[in-house]
This record gives sequence, C-alpha cells and structure tokens, in this order.
Amino acid sequence: SKELESEVLKHFPKPKVATIYRGVDLEEFGFVPKDVANQELKFLYLGGLSARKGNPFGMNLKGGITLLKAWKSFIDQNAGTGYTYSLQFGGPDVTQEKVENILGDSIAKYNIQLPGYLDKFSISKHMADATVVVVPSMAEGLPNVAMEAAATGCIVVGTKVGGIPEVVEDRETGYLFDAGDENSLTQVFNEISRNLDKLPQMTAKSRKRMESLFDSKSFAENYLKAYNTNG
Repeated sequence: SKELESEVLKHFPKPKVATIYRGVDLEEFGFVPKDVANQELKFLYLGGLSARKGNPFGMNLKGGITLLKAWKSFIDQNAGTGYTYSLQFGGPDVTQEKVENILGDSIAKYNIQLPGYLDKFSISKHMADATVVVVPSMAEGLPNVAMEAAATGCIVVGTKVGGIPEVVEDRETGYLFDAGDENSLTQVFNEISRNLDKLPQMTAKSRKRMESLFDSKSFAENYLKAYNTNG
C-alpha cells in the first residue's frame, strides 16, 4: 500500500520504491448491479470479533464493536421509515452471546444475522447479495474484503487507516470515516440511506477503479515493469 511505501521512505531516504497492488480476481468477483428500488438495504461485515494477541484494540481490532454500536443507533433512528435494513455480521469468533452483549439487546430486534466464518466462494455470494460492505478496522493493511466488495459493486464504507483510502475515494466510490468513531459511522449509514439515487453511479465508478488499479491479472506485468525501472 501507499501507507507502507511512506513508512519505508521515512527510514530509507530516496530508495527505489514502487507500490504494486496484488489486486483481486475481477472475474471471480464480477460486477453485480444493486437493486435499491425495493427499499431494502443489505449491509455486510466479515471482520469478526477476534482478540488477537498483542493487539491494543481487543475484539474491536476489525471494528466489529464500533459497527454494532453504530448499527444500533442507525436502526433506532430509522424505525418506521418504510425501509428494511439488515446486517450480516460474519467472521471469526462471532457468537450470538458476544453480539447481544455488545448491543445490550437481541440480534432479532436489530435485524442482524450471523453467517459465521465464510469461505471464498461464500464471500462472493454474500457480496453479490449485499448493498454495502463495512470495513471499520482500527488497524489494517490493504484488505482483500474492500477490493472484492468494490469489484462486486458494493458500496464500501471503511476507515481512514492502512490501504483502505487507496481503495475508497470518499463520497465518490464509497465512504470513509475515522476509526472507532461510531457516531460518524451512523451518520454515513444515514447518508447512504437518504441518497440511494447516487449508488448506481458510485458503484460503477468503483468498479472502473478496480479495473484500472486493482486487477490481479496486471500484478505480474506491474512487478516486471517496476523491476526493469528500478533494477
């Protein structure tokens, strides 16, 4: 990612450095136009609730706790609007008990489903069905989930950390917010729900960005080009 490139430049002034994106298989994650005319918005999160050893964020490393709190506020604020909002909350170490302890209420009340840990085939199917994919990480590299979601035609909502801003152009191809800021995330959800007419244009632009910068077929060619230029 560009963030990693900038870190290298801090420690090794003027080295020959190039950022090469591994990218995503654009055939496996093909573009699926989203139908929002039925007044249903489907949100997807796949980061889980793992508390990896040595990380300062505990179960919120991938932002799952931030998301659940923001989601609760969003649903409370939009009760009775006539729209249906659902959240597929997946990933490692997710249990109903953990989620309901964070919510302080039942998952049914907030229309949350727990698909568990998904394999690659299941991920592409869930993304094809989703409208919005949330990547609320507290710390991150260049997450595959963000690239795959953008390629599929989902609106990606992510934090301003790691390589996420390289995938998402704020309010052009998706939405960015400050990591850990549940209120800002709630505001983003509200903005999406009130501007559904913008989604087709945003997702089409996002797909074109993936084709231009993040096509896995270009990885070897770009690697060779960087080698010949900097070698």
